[in-house]
Amino acid sequence: MRKLFLFISLLFCLTICSAQKPWICVTYPILHNDYYENEQYYHSYIVSEVVICPVDNKKGLTVDDVFNIMISNISFVAPTINQEKVISCNKVILVPPVFPDIFLESLDSAKEVKDWILGKVSAPIVTYINNEEHSVTNYTLEGHPLHDGKVTRTVVVVDGNIKIKTVGIGNNKTWRGWKVNSFIPLIKYLWKSVDNKLKAEVERKLNVAGEDKTSQDSLAADGSKNNEIIHDAVWVETENKKRIAQMEKQRADANKPTSGKKVFSGCKTPDELGKKLVLAIKTNNKNMWYDCILSEPRGRTDTCFEWVRQCLSAHGVSDWKLLTFSRITYSNTSTMGEKTYGFFSIEFDYGNKFWGTFGSSNYALVYKDQFMLHHGYADCAVRRR
Repeated sequence: MRKLFLFISLLFCLTICSAQKPWICVTYPILHNDYYENEQYYHSYIVSEVVICPVDNKKGLTVDDVFNIMISNISFVAPTINQEKVISCNKVILVPPVFPDIFLESLDSAKEVKDWILGKVSAPIVTYINNEEHSVTNYTLEGHPLHDGKVTRTVVVVDGNIKIKTVGIGNNKTWRGWKVNSFIPLIKYLWKSVDNKLKAEVERKLNVAGEDKTSQDSLAADGSKNNEIIHDAVWVETENKKRIAQMEKQRADANKPTSGKKVFSGCKTPDELGKKLVLAIKTNNKNMWYDCILSEPRGRTDTCFEWVRQCLSAHGVSDWKLLTFSRITYSNTSTMGEKTYGFFSIEFDYGNKFWGTFGSSNYALVYKDQFMLHHGYADCAVRRR
């Protein structure tokens, strides 16, 4: 009887063990693909497919060829200045590239990520190569500021072009990491820079540099050549040149007294302030938004306003009439005064499709008997129903 019991137990154990999911990498059994939307700090994003080259190209480069070029250098699969070849199930400590000041300033509330950019902390990942699917997946390890998550870059063929598709997903360990992964302008900038490097290398292989105008747009506006230390700056130069100039001017004006031209138009209660800010976003009313901001210059406020609108659009907001105020959340433990609300966030509904928030590291306070937002929001987050 005892032998029968031991045999059944052994059979049960073998059945359970055989049913377990295979390891992604035997050397790193902690890697996984289990991320859940209903868990805290869930994020997911898809970066638009970027054309690398046409299928019908002069050198006859195939999907396999472009994939082999991509895995020839880690800087083609991750935002880094590292140069080593991509090896499956290999650990890599990502050395950060150079970022424009406007993004550093937008990360003031995400200390861990900013510390990585400034070289104060490391960002370890493990790369996994799937040759059949022509993809490389970067899995974050403990200590990475955006842990826990993964990003998969896949070479695909769409509409006669060889493209790169980038997909990120995960359950961040901290709200700061989650906030960065939900900050669409930064995500787009990160992967645009990686795509530009890969595209430049493919074009070098094709020996057609100069024929494709879009490839020339990947050079900085001052004509400097692309290098491995500084990002291909065209995206910043063409898309954000005005914003960067505004930030420089704002630094100079930061200590100047208020000119008196600004109309401070806050609200009597924090709820009313939240409703007014949602209405401003909904109706694309920058003046209404600006009047509720206490301490930022107009240029910076307008930039943040545009980022929030872009973030919502990227998450699926197309019919702005469906955007409605839900509630505000805040901490009542602020040490800045009785009428100051820390971690002031605004929640909204988008019809019955999803709900979301913008803001978290901001605070509302009373100025001349009106509740004002200390500075503008520059992010959003969405939760599907």
